[in-house]
Amino acid sequence: MGSGQYSYKPCVLYSLPKDIASQAIGEKTIERSLEKVKDFLKSVADVSEVGFYKLVAYIPAKGARNYEVGLQKIARARALFGPGSESPVAYSYPDGSALPQREIEWEFEPVNYAPYLAFIIDQQPIPLFEMPLFQLIGITYFSLTDGLGNKLPNQTNPSSIMVWLGRNSAIDPVIWLPFENLDDKFEAYRKLLSEMFPGKFNERYLRKVKPVKSGTSYQLRKL
Repeated sequence: MGSGQYSYKPCVLYSLPKDIASQAIGEKTIERSLEKVKDFLKSVADVSEVGFYKLVAYIPAKGARNYEVGLQKIARARALFGPGSESPVAYSYPDGSALPQREIEWEFEPVNYAPYLAFIIDQQPIPLFEMPLFQLIGITYFSLTDGLGNKLPNQTNPSSIMVWLGRNSAIDPVIWLPFENLDDKFEAYRKLLSEMFPGKFNERYLRKVKPVKSGTSYQLRKL
């Protein structure tokens, strides 16, 4: 069930189930992962850049494999971008005490993302830890296009794609396909999305949107 300030009409939604936080892009390098996302946006969206806004570093747990290497790479980040904002990764429930592992965040305006991207690219190969050593995080909102730069009609809400670039780059897409009928036009567009998608396009994540309560919320149904 969805709600909020959006309005809803019958359409098709591609989004991840609630128990899946993200899906892998499946490329071995940060550069190739970003290229796949940009190719997708250039093909089916009215934007071509990702709105990166934050770099996150997860401080490795003491005794972890590659612990010293991880600390050295984080020290390089702090030398370039300042100390950042350090805090616990999470808090335990129900007592609210901080968990031992900590994270550092550097926030910036999306137009200033280039040095942060260059930094994490330069850190490759990034060692494997329980949590990612670095993640460059961004989100972009867009309208869908027909593959030729023309916006599809009847788009009520913006689509979005959240991107995590790092050792294992991933995305969280929310794509509103403005098709009420599952006809040939829908099938042709579904094929286009599948071909350009940055990762595996999972047909199971497509759902029909059924508006309820005068279009202020919706229910999802299998195709």
